[in-house]
Amino acid sequence: MPTTQNSQRSFTTFFFVCIVLSIIFSPFSSSAQQTGGTNICGSSDACYCTTPYEGNDTHLMMNCDRLGLQLLYEDHDWAETFVLLNISHDTAINARFQWNALTKITKFSPMCIVELDFRHNRISEIEDFAFAFLPNLTSLDLSDNELTAESLREKAFFGSNSEHAGYMPMPVLHLNLSNNQIHTYVCIYILIVMIV
Repeated sequence: MPTTQNSQRSFTTFFFVCIVLSIIFSPFSSSAQQTGGTNICGSSDACYCTTPYEGNDTHLMMNCDRLGLQLLYEDHDWAETFVLLNISHDTAINARFQWNALTKITKFSPMCIVELDFRHNRISEIEDFAFAFLPNLTSLDLSDNELTAESLREKAFFGSNSEHAGYMPMPVLHLNLSNNQIHTYVCIYILIVMIV
């Protein structure tokens, strides 16, 4: 009889320990989960990311090519990724979104994206002020999409807002709009707006 009681007690103790451990290590207790987002670099069907600590580069390299993305990641997704990768919002980022099904570029939240590559999507719309909170953006590739003269509105390429000067031009040094449905005069107008 004593062995049965010991077995029951051991099972009860084991069961209790399992419950406590599941509470401690549950996804709801993690501060990363409190953002409510999806880790952009988190699974086999997510972006392939190399943090500055893994490579010889100083940038977070994000390869989000060929994932069938129809929408860009939202603010809470970026926040979740920063927490889980243990990097700050001022970490330089090079992000590639080539060969997806993106149709619209929405406004990015403030972060340190240096290069954005949207080649070979179906982008036909860029939201006003889409890049306004990316003050370090130096390279933007929008080639091989479905942009038209009408979809390239001036406000889409406005940079940050200065209280004294209004909206400043984007700091982009390289802009690729080739293989879209736009005419040369539109490209020249955009470049003039970005320079002025």
